[in-house]
Amino acid sequence: MRAERALGGLRPGPPPGAVTGPAAGYVAAMSFQVTEVQKALAGADYPMDGPQLADLAQRNGADAELVEALRGVREVEGPNGVMKELKGELGGQA
Repeated sequence: MRAERALGGLRPGPPPGAVTGPAAGYVAAMSFQVTEVQKALAGADYPMDGPQLADLAQRNGADAELVEALRGVREVEGPNGVMKELKGELGGQA
């Protein structure tokens, strides 16, 4: 209960299989579809670092959340490197 108060009443994460969302009181994790990332990075000329990837994604019309996630990526040599950097933030199928 003290941890919840420290986080403003929010629990750090749901148990497996729990219903999530604003009404559930859990901090939501960002999740991006692999195809969403691929579309955002269309035309990439690797190697690229996070700011370069973010700028490209923004030009390609990506959501602000994805643009910000890409901004923190280290320099990568190709799409597989991007996917590895975003691991844990990806959802859905390839």
